Amino acid sequence: MPVRTALVLLRPEVDGPELTGRPELRLPEGDIYDWFRFDMVRMMIEGGSAMILGIRGIEESSVYQSIFAKGRVEGEAKGRVEEEAKGRVKGEAKGRVEEARQALLHVGSKRLDQPDEHLQKRLEVIDDVDRLNALLEGILGVSTWDKLLAAADRDQPA
Repeated sequence: MPVRTALVLLRPEVDGPELTGRPELRLPEGDIYDWFRFDMVRMMIEGGSAMILGIRGIEESSVYQSIFAKGRVEGEAKGRVEEEAKGRVKGEAKGRVEEARQALLHVGSKRLDQPDEHLQKRLEVIDDVDRLNALLEGILGVSTWDKLLAAADRDQPA
């Protein structure tokens, strides 16, 4: 019956380069007359928890598979949370742009006149909240939408 042997190291001070997983017994002349093979498990205890540093063939073990599955689930959950946060930030930014655009159209309609369809399309392509707010601030200094947009285009860096 085959037997698989493993050496489990729990403290760094007992580890060393001589622990290769294949000790050899030699004759006084230096010839090898016997050898033994074992797996090395470097499981160092740090702060009350164990940390696996290296096991040959560990991927097949049920413990490894369990740890791996748990890590995958935690990683996927973290990824979903991060993606949701990114989506929320993007959504909030879009909301601020839309809010600034609506404020510009509302104040502009009262101060200047109702914007025509062409003007509304020009405003819809502006997706920079700072630019929309600058247009809103500029409404008081102009008498038409065309003058407002012309002034904004002049102030916009190329």
